[in-house]
Amino acid sequence: MEFDFSQLSEPLRRALKDLGFEKPTPIQREAIPLALKDYDILEAVLKIPYWDRPPSLKGN
Repeated sequence: MEFDFSQLSEPLRRALKDLGFEKPTPIQREAIPLALKDYDILEAVLKIPYWDRPPSLKGN
């Protein structure tokens, strides 16, 4: 089972295996370790595209 991050609890690893998660996607492989280190992945996903928009599209 490649989705076996040592930082995850055994019950969670077992549940992931039972759900059929055998291999993380490339994004999961990169993001999960950062999330486990308390990086706010979700906020970055939501805000970075907004910050990259031209000012005329942001709605003042």
